[in-house]
Amino acid sequence: PADVQQINSTSTGVSTLSATIQASVEAVVDATSTSTVIVSKTGTLSTEDDCYINRLMIITSGTLKHEVGQITDFVSSSITFTVSPGFTGSPAEDVTFLIV
Repeated sequence: PADVQQINSTSTGVSTLSATIQASVEAVVDATSTSTVIVSKTGTLSTEDDCYINRLMIITSGTLKHEVGQITDFVSSSITFTVSPGFTGSPAEDVTFLIV
């Protein structure tokens, strides 16, 4: 059975996982996105530039569902993310994604 208090005999991983899940953000893709530059329609993201750098963007709907890219830039004024590696295509408008 799994010990939910520990992963690999330490509680550090559990604490990190818990903090990441609580800080995850769901958003929606805008039509102007490309395979490496994702523009969000969701205006409830952070107003702080670069705050999502090194987090993961996971596509959660559409034909690119389950693809993952690491966020390398975030511009809050345009709600624009840059990811690397890029996705295998441009996500369609209204596709959802999760930032973890």
